Amino acid sequence: MERFGLIHNNKSQCFEKIRKRLYTSPNVYIIGEAQHLDAFLEIMPKRTMLDYLLFETPSNINELLFTQLKTLRKRQTNTEIILFGPDCNVKTLLTLLKSGISGYIIIDNNDDYFMDLLTRKDSLFFSPEILKKLVHHHRPSVHEESNTVEKLTSRQLDILKLLADGHTYESIASILNISLNGVKFHLKAIYSKFEVENRIQAIKYFENNFSDFLS
Repeated sequence: MERFGLIHNNKSQCFEKIRKRLYTSPNVYIIGEAQHLDAFLEIMPKRTMLDYLLFETPSNINELLFTQLKTLRKRQTNTEIILFGPDCNVKTLLTLLKSGISGYIIIDNNDDYFMDLLTRKDSLFFSPEILKKLVHHHRPSVHEESNTVEKLTSRQLDILKLLADGHTYESIASILNISLNGVKFHLKAIYSKFEVENRIQAIKYFENNFSDFLS
């Protein structure tokens, strides 16, 4: 059973629909909910680990929120912390990622979109518009290490191409006829070669520096 926490600031229609669907799901256990992040941190026992925390952001995303998210991430090290809010600029998104979030859903997306993501393991919990911004927010001048791509195996190149196309880990495993653990193993090797920490950074590095391999 998946363990959820909920923080609802604005009670938007989309978030309320998701909340109701989670409460009626037999595979979901809502451990706690609050109207604000600081209140949630107070009511949640420190040793309670969540699988997902859905957080409807306040209208004003500021430094206090970034600090609170960092505190939350330290306490919930393996939790998928998914924010729901309005479209925002790249600078804010990057700061939120550094603060520890796992995903950002534009609140205008309907509840079906998020629930569909939830049914897929290892999905990227980002609205398409947000993911596109994060991946393409800049293309730096070409100063790449020309031999980096040569260090990649053909299997790793295949995985990167599929990842850049938006495929999930499970989808990649099925297409390439390898195990899910095999996909994750190759991705860890890619992260090490690119000196990045996550999927978004790997995709961005790949598209910025090796666009010829995407055609």
